[in-house]
Amino acid sequence: MWLFPYEKFSIVTNLTPDGAMKRLESTIYIPEGNRYIKDYDAFSIKYFTGYVNQNSFKINRNVVTTKSFLPDIKGTISPNNSGAIINIKIMQMTTYIIYSIFIIFLILSGLAMNLLSKEFKVSNLIPFGVAVAAYFLALFSFQFANRNLKGILLNIFEGEIQ
Repeated sequence: MWLFPYEKFSIVTNLTPDGAMKRLESTIYIPEGNRYIKDYDAFSIKYFTGYVNQNSFKINRNVVTTKSFLPDIKGTISPNNSGAIINIKIMQMTTYIIYSIFIIFLILSGLAMNLLSKEFKVSNLIPFGVAVAAYFLALFSFQFANRNLKGILLNIFEGEIQ
């Protein structure tokens, strides 16, 4: 969880699996052609971009600016006794993982510089401090986005977390 954050949870709803899928499809903008040229009228009224298969989906949040640190949302919708259960996994995008590996490399190199130098210098800790701050900034931004996404998904499916 701490190195590459993710969260798994389930939403139980009284909607049928088809009803839940249709409700989700109504919030997804699927760009046509070049994915970097968007129709901003349709883009602004939809919560997510992505795709929906028969009983699974992969989406991420729509934003006008860059979305390199927004989480990916993957899930499956299956029937339940009184409706549907939606199993969801929220995890960081690949760019975040590459960024985290780079930050971890900076942290380890800063520590190695201090351990291998003959005398201790506070200035050798500056890259370490910057790397730790950058990593926690990205981690806390994931937690904030995750909390918001949970609320949006609960509203879409009119359910509760199991």
